[in-house]
Amino acid sequence: MAINKMFIMLPVMLAARKLDSEDPNIVLMLRISYFSVQLIILCLTAYMYTKARSLNDNTIIYVPPPPTVRLLQGVQLRRYFSSLRLTTFNLCTAI
Repeated sequence: MAINKMFIMLPVMLAARKLDSEDPNIVLMLRISYFSVQLIILCLTAYMYTKARSLNDNTIIYVPPPPTVRLLQGVQLRRYFSSLRLTTFNLCTAI
């Protein structure tokens, strides 16, 4: 995904250097184009929202919980470290 963003951002940044930011007509055109793109995105989002709501689908979707890392806590941690023998191997892996 980051590579796709780079293909858009890099040409836009290079084109922005070429624009004269002191000219009021160019600044006005840039503002109009920015707000028109934002309006199009807002309209598309509202359309997709109303289209999804009109389906009225109540299907239950199962989303599995994210995998968790089980860490030793409190008493278990003290028992684990008290049972270790301090050999060269344990010292190397602990560091």
